[in-house]
Amino acid sequence: MEDNKNSQQKTIIWVLAALLVLLAAYTFYNHTSHVETTENLTSEKASLQSELNEMIAKYDTAIAENTTMTEELKAEREKIVQLRDSVANLTSVNRNMLARFKSRIADLETKNKRLFFLTDSLKEANQFLSLEVVTAKKTIEEQTVANTELTTKNTELTNVVNVGSVLIVNEVKASAMRLRGNDKLVETNSFNKTDAFRVSFKIAENRIAPKGNRNVYYTIKDPAGNVLKNAGTITIENSQSVQYSDKTTAVYDNKALDVIAVINVDRNTMVQGSYSIDVFIDNYYVGTTTVDLRNSFLGL
Repeated sequence: MEDNKNSQQKTIIWVLAALLVLLAAYTFYNHTSHVETTENLTSEKASLQSELNEMIAKYDTAIAENTTMTEELKAEREKIVQLRDSVANLTSVNRNMLARFKSRIADLETKNKRLFFLTDSLKEANQFLSLEVVTAKKTIEEQTVANTELTTKNTELTNVVNVGSVLIVNEVKASAMRLRGNDKLVETNSFNKTDAFRVSFKIAENRIAPKGNRNVYYTIKDPAGNVLKNAGTITIENSQSVQYSDKTTAVYDNKALDVIAVINVDRNTMVQGSYSIDVFIDNYYVGTTTVDLRNSFLGL
């Protein structure tokens, strides 16, 4: 009986010993597994932080490009910075928590791809536009040079045309005239019988001159240089103001044209000496002549 009791006690001891060994083994395994899990979670946390830092660096590079999307990029970068700081501030880590952070990072990466794609597209567009601007600027500069050259040539051509369109006359002729009783004018050499001056000349043919009415001005000066019958003032090509004694109109059609004008004067104002007669067509001087008047002789 005693032997049977001892045998049971030994069995119980062995069972307890075995359970103690199993408990120790389980405790060691559980501790080892916990340590490994903690180390793995800590490593994953560090990996998440590193990944977020890389994303922030990409945003910094994109923001530095200073595109039209800069503000949107800054807003997204701030979200990533906040997420990184949240991960860094975790005092305890578990798989569920890290899974949620990974999910948020995945969403951010998806948005990152869209933003960076748009940013790259804008950069390419800006580069293309910059190239277009440079090309356009070069084209404009070349066109400006060409226009300047063309303007210079046009100016030169205009000057040539303007010079070429000035009417040329042959020798200007003039004579003093007296009025007879029958109202007929005849030539005279006497100053005290001069009632008018007859001026004549021929305008040469000019195919490039404009057709139409041309103003012809006559300036008659007495021996003292005074203008007879001051009828007005014109400005000629050198910007000089000239007084004229009379004015007529010539209808010019590019063909040679004879012009004759009779300019009346007051014989009571006439004196002995040489009278000069200048002729202007529009604003250009075209010729001059003189008439010498003396005392009457034989009634002439």
